[in-house]
Amino acid sequence: MSKKKSQVTEDEIWEYDNVPVGVAADYLGKTPGFIQAAIKAQRTPFGVGTMMPGGKWSFQISPGMLIAYKKGGMIVHIRNSHELI
Repeated sequence: MSKKKSQVTEDEIWEYDNVPVGVAADYLGKTPGFIQAAIKAQRTPFGVGTMMPGGKWSFQISPGMLIAYKKGGMIVHIRNSHELI
């Protein structure tokens, strides 16, 4: 399956203080659900999520970190929780 080309440009990403999940998903060629799941699992260096009262999630996605991630300019270290013991 081929990856779809993003309709969102880097300049458009810079216009946001907090990039909406749908915009970030389009920029990376992923689905919004994929981005939400990755943020909830703390697997992304560009965003964080918080469960608000009532069970609704709120997401914060940094435009600069998102762009750096897509360009491959970030070194990301994911540690297994067993390594932290």
